[in-house]
Amino acid sequence: MVYKFKLFNYIFLYFAALFIILDCYSVWHNTLATEFTVTAVILSIILSIPSILNLLRRNGKYIFAFLFLYFATMILFYYFNAMSDNKTFILKYFIWLPLMVNYFYYGDSIKKMKDFFLAIENIMLYISIISLFFYIFGTLLGWFQPTSTININWGHFTQYNSYFGIYFEGHIVEIAGIMVTRNIGIFIEGPMFSFCLCIALYIELFINKSTGKWRILLLIITTITVLSTTGLISIVLLLLLKYIQRQGKGLTFQKLSLSIIIPLVASIGIYLIAQKINTGSGMIRADDLQAGYNAWLNNKLFGVGIDNVSGINPYKQISWRQDYGTSMGVVKAMAEGGVVLVLVYVLPFIFALKNIIKNKNFTIIGGFIIMFELVFSTIVCYKLLVLLCVSMMWAYTLKYIRT
Repeated sequence: MVYKFKLFNYIFLYFAALFIILDCYSVWHNTLATEFTVTAVILSIILSIPSILNLLRRNGKYIFAFLFLYFATMILFYYFNAMSDNKTFILKYFIWLPLMVNYFYYGDSIKKMKDFFLAIENIMLYISIISLFFYIFGTLLGWFQPTSTININWGHFTQYNSYFGIYFEGHIVEIAGIMVTRNIGIFIEGPMFSFCLCIALYIELFINKSTGKWRILLLIITTITVLSTTGLISIVLLLLLKYIQRQGKGLTFQKLSLSIIIPLVASIGIYLIAQKINTGSGMIRADDLQAGYNAWLNNKLFGVGIDNVSGINPYKQISWRQDYGTSMGVVKAMAEGGVVLVLVYVLPFIFALKNIIKNKNFTIIGGFIIMFELVFSTIVCYKLLVLLCVSMMWAYTLKYIRT
């Protein structure tokens, strides 16, 4: 009976993890966005039934206090924020996020977090294998031809090549004067694929104790083929952090190493960004940064509205991008959600970081740095994978306060 329950639990865990990944702007999500979110919520509710029963049975004053304050804040935010998609916001912020905080709060929180992360990593490994196979033998060598095409609405309608519906072609970048097709896997854009791959690489290096070199190599090679600046920076940072973890003999060495590694990675990032700043991508990001900041200045508390493109348009300088939204995650969250929504993300990380520093776990601090870098440069701030990490940090904070 216990075995059947565990098997049942893992099945729903992997399905939930799959839909969380697909929510990160997969090609399929582009046409069935709400349906994907609804499915993820239903799977998470089934997965969370024991935790929901615990909440109803126990006098969990800390989780009850959190839920009361959270719902009060979100109701106020919902009333004042001019969001464009009320249904998705309610599903993610009124149902899914508090549900997952409760799920990770009760029981063995660390094991639950690890199991969820490993499910995400394992799924990303399969996606990496499939994408690399078709990227090498289809896109680059031409041994396989696209089996169909699909229309994508990404600011404007465009057509992607499809290989059996499990690998897609759609992005070409210029490198040293040569036009190269990116490996985007099942995602709309390279940066979204890179985001998921970097999360999987972090999990493999620092959470999965049975680390295999082939898994690390697979994730790194796949990330390189995505041709994403953020992905390349993240690889360097992750490998340096792993080196520190293995070589560091004490707290002093780790502190010294981190004081070197952060400026080093920042320098690499600044250099790569400087190389892009005169390209279309660099100009777009610079314009989005300025537009988002100016929009936030005039709407500090509640923002201009979640996914409300017209709220940021007046602040843009590039006229042809008036209806394209923004390309930077943190700017998007601040401009569209204001201080209120940003605090939902930032507060648990501040509380958790305080405890992590106290316990001298500087590897996890490295994870925080990577997460900030990824969320800053990629528009994934409203995605379930980011909200999953936020829910983990809230649960971690509440359990720490309780004990």
